[in-house]
Amino acid sequence: MLKYFPVDYNNDGSSYMAQLFFLKTCGFHNFCSYWYNGFVNFLHSPPGWYLFTLPIFNLFQIVNVATYLSMILMFIISFLIVYFLYGKIGLTRFERTVFFIFFFGNAIAIGNFIKLIRVHELFAWMNFLLFFFLIFYFKDKKIDWRYSLVIPSYAFILLSYQSVGAIASILFLSIFLVKKGRERIYVLLSAVTPLIITSFWWIPFVLRINEGGILGFQQAIWVWRFDTLNLYTSIFAAIIPIVLFILFYIYFKQSNNKKWDLFFYLPILLLNLIFFLRLHPFIPIFGNIFPDPYLVFFIFFIIFLFFKINFLKYKFLRFVPYILLILIIISISFNIFRTPFFVEPNSDINKEIEFSLSNVNGSFVLLGDFGSKIHSKGIYSYAPTKYNISTSSGWYPEVVQKDYLENLNIADESFNKRDCGTMIKTLIIYNTTEIISLDSGCKFLNDCGLREKVKKEHVCLYSIN
Repeated sequence: MLKYFPVDYNNDGSSYMAQLFFLKTCGFHNFCSYWYNGFVNFLHSPPGWYLFTLPIFNLFQIVNVATYLSMILMFIISFLIVYFLYGKIGLTRFERTVFFIFFFGNAIAIGNFIKLIRVHELFAWMNFLLFFFLIFYFKDKKIDWRYSLVIPSYAFILLSYQSVGAIASILFLSIFLVKKGRERIYVLLSAVTPLIITSFWWIPFVLRINEGGILGFQQAIWVWRFDTLNLYTSIFAAIIPIVLFILFYIYFKQSNNKKWDLFFYLPILLLNLIFFLRLHPFIPIFGNIFPDPYLVFFIFFIIFLFFKINFLKYKFLRFVPYILLILIIISISFNIFRTPFFVEPNSDINKEIEFSLSNVNGSFVLLGDFGSKIHSKGIYSYAPTKYNISTSSGWYPEVVQKDYLENLNIADESFNKRDCGTMIKTLIIYNTTEIISLDSGCKFLNDCGLREKVKKEHVCLYSIN
């Protein structure tokens, strides 16, 4: 991340880095011209992580350095929360350390937070650690002024990643079920107040949600797909809920307060059951959440319950730590063999693209099969942050309507079919003035009669005008 702007083939981080730059350059809820012929900044993207990282960006002025330092800081804060607070809810120092390692070191967490660089989701889970501690700490204690810290912790979750916010909200129901009388009113107030505090973002988001493409993605239905791309997610989506049910059953058998433990965990178990049965896509809001946040949520409680169970109490449970060791080995093996490593971009092509970008005047697009040579979406993030140039495409499809992307994709399809007329007509409609391509695509653009601006060994830049 420090040596390269993330342009390897598989990452989301370059999108978030660009939007961090947009926050500083365009401001909040202002028109930003860099992507998709302009969009309203942070209308469809939660601003929490960006506001958290903006001071670091202002200090260092380099977007990938700011993002890297932000990730390190979030991991440190997460560890401090677990280490210094979770002792108050019954975990030893060793268990707290292992808890942190298990939660952030499993295959799903590494794939999401480190490889994909999903920093806004990482920021949400960092705040969730504090949120859960407060909920669980006051589960068996009388609510006092310290419980009010639930309000900012949950507000930060909502402002960070709405999917985690929706899933985490069921913990309000958990504590509501174990409280009585006036304390239930406090719980309701603690759930409503964060909504009021964050309304400056979510009200415009809800009112203008149809202006973006979020509703069209239907990411929850990924659990219904058993193709190669979603196979491992489908396997984890079956195993993890079963493990959570088993661990809760063992925990429940040892509980000294079965009634209230059942009430507290009941919403979590119901969500776990709904997810296991693949029914969540039918539920409003929860049906727009892709599987990984659910899996991270259930893994959190698997780890927590594991440390709450006395496995030495029953002889037949003494083998469980060995099973855990096997699961750890499987998780590590999964990371080694399935999680893609960082692919160092082709240095020659990267330099040629750099030179082409430096000669762009207007709005550009990339056309052609860049494959694993370069992360084309990363270029759409790199271009505005380094050269202050715009594109009719972009790298956050949620901010535009789906038909915009489908119609713009006609240019790419026409390029592949070598249809000059349709390609040029489509690009003109989308105010595109220049095209970057490579290898055989360059010859096609020349045959279309476009004006050559840059021609290198692999990469070229052509102007439509």
